[in-house]
Amino acid sequence: MLTLVLLALFAVLAAWLARTTRLARTEATARRTALIGLRHDLRGALAPAMLQAERLEAHGDAEIRRAAAAITAALERASLLIRETEPGKER
Repeated sequence: MLTLVLLALFAVLAAWLARTTRLARTEATARRTALIGLRHDLRGALAPAMLQAERLEAHGDAEIRRAAAAITAALERASLLIRETEPGKER
């Protein structure tokens, strides 16, 4: 009798573990998909800002060139952070 109870308990535990594992995989896939989309959108938003900052670096006014260089550096850091958050890549 104890053996049957233990087998039933083991079966319930195994089913729970399988379901939990499936849910964890599904959630991880959803997070990965969301992260890929976010990275894509951020790169799309940074690209025109980077192009304009690079154009401003050629401006005749030295103060504008310095500001443009600071903007470019910040955008490059943001771009690096995006690349470092590639799914599956450890920091």
